[in-house]
Amino acid sequence: MLLFLLSVVGCSSDVELPDPSTYRTNTMDTMGDLDGIDMDEGEDEGPNKKPKIINLRISPQDVYGSTDVEVLFRAEDPEGLPVSTSFQWYVNQRKRLGRVSRGLKSTFFRKGDILEVVMKATDGKHTVETRSRPIEVLNSPPEMITKPGSLGSLDGVTIRAEDPDGDELRFYLEDSPKGLSIDPKRGVLRYVASENADGAGEFQTKIVAEDPDGARVVFPLTLQVTPGRSSAPAP
Repeated sequence: MLLFLLSVVGCSSDVELPDPSTYRTNTMDTMGDLDGIDMDEGEDEGPNKKPKIINLRISPQDVYGSTDVEVLFRAEDPEGLPVSTSFQWYVNQRKRLGRVSRGLKSTFFRKGDILEVVMKATDGKHTVETRSRPIEVLNSPPEMITKPGSLGSLDGVTIRAEDPDGDELRFYLEDSPKGLSIDPKRGVLRYVASENADGAGEFQTKIVAEDPDGARVVFPLTLQVTPGRSSAPAP
């Protein structure tokens, strides 16, 4: 029987996000800027004018399950009086009690949650209130744990990856040589040698770990398959 020598010529780790044409954006609407939005509208009484909240938004725009967020805004008073501000965070339209600072730690939300913040501004006489544009917490792509150059013999090696959101990953191969397979749940590689030498050659193989939302991380390998007596890759 002829076995095959698999030579790992080069490898690196790369992250691939889902196709943007089939993946949702992180904002929940297509409204323009929030400049000048004032939920406390109506005519002011007397010479004192109401303060204004301008450009209230959650930052960063792309929020993942491990991303801490904060409020960015500008508040001003027409008479130049000092403006005091306060905040209240909402997750899935429910008030998070005690979350009243400008920042919100990622421990208070997860993938798929909707984040909003309500801001109040007062000049001591008038108080105005504005709600931010809602932001959806996006799916985080998987991360490869196995490092390039650490495979050794391919047969029986476990490819390790993890998902920041805790999702179960699926492993599969792309453009792999005949006889090479991977367990879809455990990520264990298996190689079965063939007597047919026609399978020899160079293969640009990809080991892929993918989450249920379609985000994936790729471990690319250049494999040189030649007739031999061992299936262990050459150094």
